[in-house]
Amino acid sequence: MMYGMIGYEFEFIVHEGDRPLSKEKFLQLHKELQADGWKPKYDPDTGGFTGSTKDGIYVTTDDGVGVMELNMPPTDTVQESHERMSSLLEKLQKIYRGLGCSMVGTSVYPGEFDALSPKCREYCLHPDCCEKSIIKLVLAQRLKENHHYFFLIAANHIWLDLPKNDVARNLYTFNRL
Repeated sequence: MMYGMIGYEFEFIVHEGDRPLSKEKFLQLHKELQADGWKPKYDPDTGGFTGSTKDGIYVTTDDGVGVMELNMPPTDTVQESHERMSSLLEKLQKIYRGLGCSMVGTSVYPGEFDALSPKCREYCLHPDCCEKSIIKLVLAQRLKENHHYFFLIAANHIWLDLPKNDVARNLYTFNRL
């Protein structure tokens, strides 16, 4: 028996033609969201714009604007989470298509991208970089030369709110499945 709530964090690769999404298109998407009542969010350390929020949903970027991250607030059932996510994805894809862009899905960016070019060597100077402190201040230091590859990778996470005394049993069950 499951207790608690279920939430999603999904990352989607977004492309603009044959390249990852540009910062310009990222900002245009968020202008359209803000016209629909979404509120802008800023990185507390750098003050840089990172995304938009509405009704507990946060549309942001993860490690570069070519990867869109969706943080969905917890719901009581998987079905509720799925319905909210499906509705949001439909809306976002419509906006992106109007901008000449498309969400490709999760995983690794399809096609070629010159990650070894000089502009990619300095992640924080890359034109597709957002002003997030984790990107500018942590990843660039920790990952050195390979930090720019994060522009090309997307994943997803599911949060399960479980009672402390039941975590091990639930994790064991999930691993068995």
